[in-house]
Amino acid sequence: MSADTRSAREAAAASNQCMDLSILRTTIAGATSLAALFVLCWIGAAVTNLQLSHMFIALFTTAPVESLAALAIGLCSSLLFGALAGLLIAWSYNLLGFLDRGGSGS
Repeated sequence: MSADTRSAREAAAASNQCMDLSILRTTIAGATSLAALFVLCWIGAAVTNLQLSHMFIALFTTAPVESLAALAIGLCSSLLFGALAGLLIAWSYNLLGFLDRGGSGS
């Protein structure tokens, strides 16, 4: 194997390594995104009578929708499940990275 071929393969591996998602960052992004969406739906349920907001809140808690207990329990639950979703997305994305790496036929 020539030095040029070896350096080209190392460069390709390094560029593929850069394409991996950060598991920690994606986990935190999932948690904060779902928590923010939950708070917005809780505010919407407290201010208006939107059934969609009520149904979203019911995914995370059985407390009365407009109560502070629903906000507290639902916020903790949405943080947990958002983090889990972010973790699974990053893990799956990185696990399936081999699909891109096998495509160079040179």
